[in-house]
Amino acid sequence: MKPFTSYLEEYVEKLALMVAQDTALSAKIRDFKSLVIQVMNKLEENPATFSVKNPLNKEDMTLKIGAFGLALILRLDIDDSNDIPAIPRLFYTIAQGDYSMSTWFAQKRMVFGLALPGNGINQQLASGAIKARRTKIEAEAAKSLFGNVVNFSFSAVKDYWIENELSFDPTEAIITDIPTLFITGTLDCRTPIQQVEETRKSYTNSKHIKVENAGH
Repeated sequence: MKPFTSYLEEYVEKLALMVAQDTALSAKIRDFKSLVIQVMNKLEENPATFSVKNPLNKEDMTLKIGAFGLALILRLDIDDSNDIPAIPRLFYTIAQGDYSMSTWFAQKRMVFGLALPGNGINQQLASGAIKARRTKIEAEAAKSLFGNVVNFSFSAVKDYWIENELSFDPTEAIITDIPTLFITGTLDCRTPIQQVEETRKSYTNSKHIKVENAGH
């Protein structure tokens, strides 16, 4: 299986095709993929400053977001069915110097700038990935437009966090003939169709329903 960042990049290309097929959107956004690159480079050079509410004490605070911060918002929201229609507009408004939508997304996800998700780190350390896959993930992140946005929390603390052992080997496929139904949205890049098909190989009595244009 490919690391998540590959699916994120493929998703941008899918969204670019959808934008191109929409007359109203394509009139303003000629090439969505190019727009994403343009905005990411813009924030990399000049991070934007936002005024938001601290979710812990409800006080006003200033938040600065660069390319990595925007990539994190994408990683969390780009395949959220509620937010998918807003993503092209998000990038368009940033390119125009309008940060009103960005402020909304920043407020929604700023908790990730205050704390790391301990439960998620525990899961990653326990089930994680084999060494070859980790090496592939790191190599991909080094050249990706989105960097290491998917695994950054794991990478930052893996040498300092207590590792938990599972009672089974997560790298071994589950072989079963129990009737199993898999349902995937075609716009889900968190648990994409390709990964489900990989998992299904050992589910000998399964069906896979693909919901067109549905997210995660």
